[in-house]
Amino acid sequence: MPRPSTEVRQVRDALAHLHSTAHLEVHPLHDILDLPANGERTRAQTLRLVLREAIQSLKPSADVSFGHPEWLPYRSLWMRYVQGQSPQMATLELGISRATFYRYHHLAVYALTESLWAEYGRPDTPQEATAQVESDADIDRRAIDEALKMMRQGQGQIVPAGELVNEVLAILTPLAQQKGIAIRSEVAPDVPCLFGNPGYLRQMMITILAPVLDHVGPTLSVRIESGRNTVDWLVERIRDEEAGKALHQTPSFVLGLHLLHEFGGVPAIEWEQPGGPGLLFSIPCARRTSLMLIDDDADLMRLYQTYLQEHGYRALIPLSLERIQEQVAAQQPDLILLDVMMPIVDGWSILQRLKADPEMQSTTVVVCSVLPQPELALSLGADGVLQKPVSCQALLEAVQDALAPEDNSAPKGP
Repeated sequence: MPRPSTEVRQVRDALAHLHSTAHLEVHPLHDILDLPANGERTRAQTLRLVLREAIQSLKPSADVSFGHPEWLPYRSLWMRYVQGQSPQMATLELGISRATFYRYHHLAVYALTESLWAEYGRPDTPQEATAQVESDADIDRRAIDEALKMMRQGQGQIVPAGELVNEVLAILTPLAQQKGIAIRSEVAPDVPCLFGNPGYLRQMMITILAPVLDHVGPTLSVRIESGRNTVDWLVERIRDEEAGKALHQTPSFVLGLHLLHEFGGVPAIEWEQPGGPGLLFSIPCARRTSLMLIDDDADLMRLYQTYLQEHGYRALIPLSLERIQEQVAAQQPDLILLDVMMPIVDGWSILQRLKADPEMQSTTVVVCSVLPQPELALSLGADGVLQKPVSCQALLEAVQDALAPEDNSAPKGP
């Protein structure tokens, strides 16, 4: 059973003040955990050491490629708290979205809390879980059962995320107006669809967002982004931390989180940002085939991206060509469209490194270059070759041909 949310907040607070001796010296964790005594260290030094060691315990084994997503929980904590980087800087260095960063950060904080209580938890520490509204005794089990019955009725269907958020916010708008709150929404252009019972999805998000209206400022801002195999709902901004705590004690909000969990989503996450905390809800998406475009011609990449996305693919453009292998590991595309003549990096070297990495060698790679060297490309492991200039239609056909063997293995579009 996960640790009570109050314990997670204490750990998060200690991490946020990892370099503040005064804060750590009197931190409540000293009274909650049975930390090792050492006459040569102050209380602050002991807690700091314990936290750093706990973060280190999340570090993957040496046989895991450094760019693999398994590193993200550890790196999100190390960069954020040990190195003192801002979330914005960390996301840039990791080459991931803000929502993805906070999702892994959330998982890491919970794993860290579990690790600390397993190592230093006192047997006589009262279980605060009984005081949590999240317990089954405090929520209407009949409401959950009815919602689950709805979720399982009939067959699931593709649900466009943009249409869903518009429907949900349209239903909430009259209530928001009564409370004097404006609603603002933004849906990223590359957001994938969801798959499930539309009525269940709609009711789930209404149940989560309706109580949020009592804990935000004059504007409720909802932004929908594409995560890694998820659709991420970013809600800004909860008034303050106390409002966030009160929200988590609201029965309807807790019910919504249970429904989200049953659907396979990640519950609410408070994240740090200027102006107050926010919430992140991640919902599994209907999986789309993802492509990564690696080329030094930004205009050409945007052209290909627009065309491929119009045909149902998720087309990714890397943030940095210098750290391409790390971004491939984090995004795990189904296919890579690779140019080989680039001034910053050598496409042939990228191809060799990808095919030599056990974690990425099965990724389909289509070389797209002005160089007429198909034999070389295929000998290095490429799955297909296109010679520039390439029309959008020829590109689409090449992608379909390269992915054809996998088309019947999973329900992924287009």
